[in-house]
Amino acid sequence: MSITSKDMLKVFTTEVVENIRTPESVEEYARCVSEPAFYELRITTTIGGAYWALRSLSIQLSYEEGNSLVRAMDTFFDKHCKNILEVNDMVEGE
Repeated sequence: MSITSKDMLKVFTTEVVENIRTPESVEEYARCVSEPAFYELRITTTIGGAYWALRSLSIQLSYEEGNSLVRAMDTFFDKHCKNILEVNDMVEGE
């Protein structure tokens, strides 16, 4: 049985969704690195460790598949953080 990029992405997204649920957890696990906002993982967190472990495993994939996996993880993380903050702003605005 081999591990696929789909398996790795599933593990990563599960970790992100389970751990990042509030604006406080966004701040704990992420940092905003540019304007317009783009959220990156804080590497000293458990999710950051999982991210880098999966990246190191991705070298076993083809270059294209490994690169796609990294882009997918980065994009998912950024969008998830933005969604948490946007929902919070909507709730607080009511």
